[in-house]
Amino acid sequence: MNDRDIVSSVKVSKITSDISKGSLSLHGNQQNYTNFGNPEETANSHRMGNHTDSNVGRITNSRQAIGKTGNDVLSGETNPQTVVLLLTYLRSGSTLTADIIQQVPGVFYAYEPLKRYVANDTGYLSLDGICSMNNLTCRQPVLLSELPQAFVEDIVRYYGCDLQHLTGNFLWSQSSSSVKQYKDCIRATTQLKADSQFCLNQCVRSTRYLKTIRLSMDVVEILMKIIPKLKVVHLLRDPRGMIYSRKRGGFVKKWMSMTTVAQSVCRRFERDIEIAAKLRRIYPGRLKTYLYEQIAEHPKIASTSLFKFLSLTAPSDFDAWLHHHTAAGLQGHYYGTVRPNSTVTANNWRLRMPYSEVREIDNECSKFYNYTGILKAEYEHLLRDLTLQLRIPSPEFGDFL
Repeated sequence: MNDRDIVSSVKVSKITSDISKGSLSLHGNQQNYTNFGNPEETANSHRMGNHTDSNVGRITNSRQAIGKTGNDVLSGETNPQTVVLLLTYLRSGSTLTADIIQQVPGVFYAYEPLKRYVANDTGYLSLDGICSMNNLTCRQPVLLSELPQAFVEDIVRYYGCDLQHLTGNFLWSQSSSSVKQYKDCIRATTQLKADSQFCLNQCVRSTRYLKTIRLSMDVVEILMKIIPKLKVVHLLRDPRGMIYSRKRGGFVKKWMSMTTVAQSVCRRFERDIEIAAKLRRIYPGRLKTYLYEQIAEHPKIASTSLFKFLSLTAPSDFDAWLHHHTAAGLQGHYYGTVRPNSTVTANNWRLRMPYSEVREIDNECSKFYNYTGILKAEYEHLLRDLTLQLRIPSPEFGDFL
């Protein structure tokens, strides 16, 4: 694979060092946007550190998380628990994948904790700024929570169970039963004026786990460097199915250029794959890439693979849960995980997406297809015939299982 070292190790080392010292200075040029469709501009952004803004200033008190005494997540020796990051994308099948892992007893799960850290719903956090999910631009931070130092520190606080010092609304969602129990406990101890340490024990004794669509793989490089026990599940999806689902949910508007949206999706995929390849070499056994279609079509095998990679044990009733969510013939809702048949759901776009849009996406995603073994739909009848696969084994990832 070419350009695997797309993230400058010097930049990552400097940011990691500055975070640990509490001295991350926000500096850089004054360009508001980076266009990732321009290779020269992309390269320049990595050399020049275009993710920073001298007008925002510097975040203080960073040692509270990174250098905090007792935050044993930074020390692999004293913290026996694996911590897990599911890094994925908008409408990638991530809710099903996240719920598979959440079924394991003793998992403390944060659902989309970075959602409230970004000023807009279709932006994601990168060292190059806040990048759009729908086009090739990145902007400078406009909120303190969008600064690398701020969101990296809160991720570390979460993994270290330093929940009382989270600076942002990290645990906003009620989708996680474990987080809901923790928040209920905090409310009760507050009312009773009791010691809330009892509530934190639920986190301390758990496998801490978060899922996010709002993080770039360049940030994961920092997290893997400073959190020795971190394991990363990187979830991809066929961009045609992903974009179809985004259109259905209103995230891709009718007036948007399909070519531009496809470029945005596939350039981000490619960049993250290239960084992940580097990280697998540096940290063997700590990052694994999956494809949603394989999970949907082979849920039992995929679940076994996930549990093995994360060193987790499935509960005794897991098979019944999995059947209910992937093959029981029950209809769920847009954001849910219950599907009448997960294989049909994963391929539904092939029957409904206009062939002209499929061709536009195919034209922009050749490099990503080469990485993943996804095939172009050369003729419409090949697209509509669900008995025909539009995938071959990936030269990079095999069968993803």
